[in-house]
Parts: sequence; structure tokens; C-alpha cells
Amino acid sequence: MKLSHRTKNNICIVSIGEKVLQENTEELGNYIFDLLQTKKPRGILINLGKAVELDSSGIGIIVSFFKTAQKEQIGFAVCRLTGLVAKAFKVTLLDRILPVYEKETEALKALGCIE
Repeated sequence: MKLSHRTKNNICIVSIGEKVLQENTEELGNYIFDLLQTKKPRGILINLGKAVELDSSGIGIIVSFFKTAQKEQIGFAVCRLTGLVAKAFKVTLLDRILPVYEKETEALKALGCIE
């Protein structure tokens, strides 16, 4: 799995590439929870534009990030769902529960990062 992040106006934008599957959810969880601890962002945006597959464990870790964000009272959003990843969100109804945006700029605007 390819992971990268950048910060814009204290919003951590995490880009996840390739597959988000059971065998790499621990790596992803550690990566994002470390960012939350060290960067102390006011929001987190998960960009799934380069992700090609997402299983139930991947969905679980994203829901876990969402719950953590709510608990810590920080913003949370997901953007750029495509292909099988978008289908997984629709089948599980996550697209109705989590704040999901087509474009990264829309998500950043919703998180109060840009006008």
C-alpha cells in the first residue's frame, strides 16, 4: 500500500494508494493515528483516488478513523471514491453515513480549509 500525507491549513490530507485490505489495515491505522498524535490536525481528509480495492477490514479502519475524529472533535471527510472503492461505500451505505466528496477541493471547503 502506498501512503502519503500533506497538511493544508492544519488539515491532514492522507492519500491512500493501491489496495486497502486486511493485511495492510494495521499499517494504515498506525500511520493515521501517528499523524493524529504528532500533527494534532483540526481535520483529516482521506483521499482514496488512487485506491483500487477496499475490503471489510479497510472499511472498518476508515469507520474507526471517523469515530476517533468525532471523539477528538476534529473534522473528517473522504474524497475521490472510484471503481470498486465507490461500490464498497455504496453497498455498505457508508456514502450515506460518512462525509464523502467527489473532489478534494470540495472536501477541503467543507472542512473549512478553503473558501
